[in-house]
Amino acid sequence: MTDEEFIDRTQKENPDSVLQIDPRIIHTCYVLRNQFLVLRTPEQTPIGYLLHTPIHPDEPFKLDAICVPTLLRHLGHGRKLFEQLIARAQLHRALELRLTSPSDLPANQFFEHMGMVATRRWREPAGLKRLITCWRLHIQPKPTPHDGPKIARSRWNGYQPTSTRGL
Repeated sequence: MTDEEFIDRTQKENPDSVLQIDPRIIHTCYVLRNQFLVLRTPEQTPIGYLLHTPIHPDEPFKLDAICVPTLLRHLGHGRKLFEQLIARAQLHRALELRLTSPSDLPANQFFEHMGMVATRRWREPAGLKRLITCWRLHIQPKPTPHDGPKIARSRWNGYQPTSTRGL
């Protein structure tokens, strides 16, 4: 089974918990652009997926969908997907992760548990008139080996006298 087939099948099997996205859009907007993650078992069986917008340095990006089948929830798979996304964001030096979600979905508890902050709520202007929650998470930069305390060089820290005269 390809990643696209897995994503399409999983979203159809979980219509109450994930945004339904046309398979053609999944292919052109996510798979071809490598803007997705699929979590697999050691036997390479797919068990969850995540779709996101492009990640650029010093800019926010958006999580469009995250789904783990109902029978596999509460086992840490969503957390692993989320952590992989944050690692990818740190690699690309993104500033912030954003997402919007209907307020009645159980995924909102997951987002809160992962450290995201609900910044505002509003009603959809048309359609189901559902209450929507906007979530944000500031991405902490990944420390590099060169990220240590910066000490300004001065005559008092690192000054070595060239002569011992007068000592």
